[in-house]
Amino acid sequence: MPRNYPTEVVQPLGKHNKPYPCVPTSEIKEYLDYLPFQYLNPPQSDYLPYNEEDETNIVVASATSSGKTVIAELFAARAISQRKRVLYIAPMKALADEKFREWTHESHTFSKFKTEILTGDIDVTAELKDRLKKANIIILTPEMFNSKCRSFAVHPWLENSVFVGDEIHLIGLTGRGDALEVGLIQYFENSPDSRALFLSATLPNVKDFGEWLEHMTGRESKVVVSDYRPCKLNRVFEPFLAHRKYAKTEEKRLERVVELIAEHCKESILVFTGSKVFGRKLSSELKRMKIDHRFHNADVARETKKVKGSNGTEVIHGRKDIERGFREGDFNVLIATTTMAWGCNTPARYVIQSHTKFGLTPMHPSNVIQAIGRAGRAGWSDKGDAIILAPKQDVEKENKRIFENYLIESTLTDANLLMFHVLSYICDGTITSAEQFYNWYKKTLASLQGKPLTEEKCNIVLENLRQRSMIVFKEGEYRATKLGEITAKMYMSPLDVSDWFKNFSKVKRIKTPQGSSEVEETRDNLEIAKALAGCYSWGITWKYDTLQKKFVKHQCSNVYITSLEKMTDEVSEVSGLLNMHPESNPNIKYIAIVYRLLCGKEVSPSLNSYSMGITKDIERIISTLQQCDQYVGKHFHKRDPYKIPGFNWGRDWKNLECRLKYGVKSSLAELVDIPDIGKKRAESLESKGITTQDQVKNPANRDACERAIGKTMYKKIIKHLTEE
Repeated sequence: MPRNYPTEVVQPLGKHNKPYPCVPTSEIKEYLDYLPFQYLNPPQSDYLPYNEEDETNIVVASATSSGKTVIAELFAARAISQRKRVLYIAPMKALADEKFREWTHESHTFSKFKTEILTGDIDVTAELKDRLKKANIIILTPEMFNSKCRSFAVHPWLENSVFVGDEIHLIGLTGRGDALEVGLIQYFENSPDSRALFLSATLPNVKDFGEWLEHMTGRESKVVVSDYRPCKLNRVFEPFLAHRKYAKTEEKRLERVVELIAEHCKESILVFTGSKVFGRKLSSELKRMKIDHRFHNADVARETKKVKGSNGTEVIHGRKDIERGFREGDFNVLIATTTMAWGCNTPARYVIQSHTKFGLTPMHPSNVIQAIGRAGRAGWSDKGDAIILAPKQDVEKENKRIFENYLIESTLTDANLLMFHVLSYICDGTITSAEQFYNWYKKTLASLQGKPLTEEKCNIVLENLRQRSMIVFKEGEYRATKLGEITAKMYMSPLDVSDWFKNFSKVKRIKTPQGSSEVEETRDNLEIAKALAGCYSWGITWKYDTLQKKFVKHQCSNVYITSLEKMTDEVSEVSGLLNMHPESNPNIKYIAIVYRLLCGKEVSPSLNSYSMGITKDIERIISTLQQCDQYVGKHFHKRDPYKIPGFNWGRDWKNLECRLKYGVKSSLAELVDIPDIGKKRAESLESKGITTQDQVKNPANRDACERAIGKTMYKKIIKHLTEE
């Protein structure tokens, strides 16, 4: 039975809220003793009776800034008191960082616990693995959670745990929701007695999630819904006149955003943009107007850095300092992409939502609702204003789409996403037949929402995996091939790996020999660029043609190219070299980026975000290809299968990885493979005639190396090279 707590009818924060029976915080001192207020608020008070119902899962749907973090902390404290570990899933790295700072701060109750954070930009060292085993709380992103649950048995810290899903409506977002949905299924398959708490500010069909938890765990779920909000939210659409050309429309949008900022810049303002390009243009305009601001986006490093330049030392603000500075009022205007929209404690008096679309693609309603929920700073103002920009002719349509006609629905109806997840189940032997695939699918939210796995889709998924050499059907069951095992282990898309598999089987070499002509190097760089960029995720895939009974190149509809991107130097250059028109080949922007990196040239600002994504993931991509080369053998190398296994390119893969990671030409790849030698230091060494590690180690070149990179750095790299 739910525990009864004493309540008092009080006026909660925000005069627009009605008096409500709330629980005094003195009643929860055994769990949380840091709370600076006398009473829990309405949703916290409604949740509390279920906190000790250890067999009950709970879903809480209440507005942004309504105190869901306290609910998560009560749930976590209860679990820790029972010697269980808490897995806290944060939708964004910014929120993960924020929670880690809060819970490790000496003023917080949780500072006495061991809290660890596990996101994509953190190296999983042996020391961290050991700390994870001893942790009371582990903060993860959905993708990291999914990845670890795939190999549940080798991560002992997943056992004896409870699950907290913050902003659980992420499940409805294309491109990210599937990882969380399948991760949860895998988690409860391996840990059926674990308990879960779902939290969300934008969950109109909250009952679906309660029923799904019951379906996965076989236990009761309680749903807590509250309309409480400490600051009243005033929401308005701001229409502007659009132009028939997209670029001109963006100019009009920018003008209006700048006017709104200028009008309200004495108050705190959060501006959420639909793209980094728009954010950079807005930032440039605010600099011109001398309005102090920061731009928070995924390209910004976690930590603040000091960089030496021609104008002296420049401070490059990191994400953590930007968030802290805005909270503490160091500056009033913060521009952000969606990195700041989800859950972070960065409220503002005004929120300006500059876009309701990512380019031409409509934003998911939850993205907009999450963002504007930042409006209103409790304790500073009793209200917040959210201003949403849209072309005049779209205002009514967008208002209905975002605020009236949406539900949070599973994305696991997509065959390509199912291929990615089902392959891992086939690899571990959990799914070996179509019947087992059907039974697994019944565990999904998609199935509960009335979207069953059809026979047609089942066949598409399994047949595509078979055609792409990821699985075979042998002795009445599906089994993973070596290529499939590598793909699943490396957490890669089967479509992408299959495409690279075919593309690189046609490439002559991935390292241009010394002494080759400029023409030969250009040809090699173009071939590599086309092979790497020619994958499903970047707009070109190999598709099986049933009439021709073979794979043929197919252009996907998942990639587009903007006018600004078409006009960049690299796209223009590659268009000429390949005689390809960007209008009909949007994938060319990825070819152009890879080619530019291989040539050691800077990437245009308009393409920088794509370039960052490529370089950030290049180690995993090249490692995947190297394993294909090494282990798949003669099936991967068609030219001479009897002579050598695979391509036998060996260290050439490392050479290619270094070139793409640091954006250097072939002659500098060996240098940037040395720790602490990046592009600039490698170029400085090259200017002194040093291009190989042997030349660096040669004592005769000591003076030249010291002039190029300094005595201290030279001493450091010599120590590294001689210890290898």
